[in-house]
Amino acid sequence: MMHPGLSETNASPARPVIAQGLDRRERRLTPQETQVLTLLMQGHYKKTAADVMGISINTVSFHLKNIYVKLQVHSKTEAVVKALVEGLLPIAPRA
Repeated sequence: MMHPGLSETNASPARPVIAQGLDRRERRLTPQETQVLTLLMQGHYKKTAADVMGISINTVSFHLKNIYVKLQVHSKTEAVVKALVEGLLPIAPRA
């Protein structure tokens, strides 16, 4: 019997259905998504990031959900690390 998270064909973890088929253009982050990730990288919480950006916490959460799908991650930390590794964020954020 296969583990529920493994595919039958290659026994590796299955990719989320929602993220399958995204090409590089579709994975590009918007300026707002990049700003959210930059603020999180600088140590902000959703609330303080929302205050800095002049948007609601719900809007920050909306951007984060889109980021998770685009980067195929499940947490803020994973999103920041993957964005750094893929060169989507500067290593030393501007002050």
